[in-house]
Amino acid sequence: MTGYKLTDAQYLALQATARGEVYRTHSGSVYTLTGPCGSQALWALARAGLIADPPEAKKHRRYQMVLTAKGRATLASSNVVPKKKR
Repeated sequence: MTGYKLTDAQYLALQATARGEVYRTHSGSVYTLTGPCGSQALWALARAGLIADPPEAKKHRRYQMVLTAKGRATLASSNVVPKKKR
């Protein structure tokens, strides 16, 4: 167990990152994180060290975010079962 407790939104964001659906874009002095989930969950994962820029990120303005070793371990050990929307 990694000791990091995920919210439902963070769990879904971590899964989306693992599937390659989360991108970081740099435009001028602003960085944005985009994906099929809320940006607050994505930034929380980045601050916790669960997702990160890939090694080649500096060469591109837009790139896929990747799971860190800590992120992979958290996803593998997570017992979060997101609630179904009605």
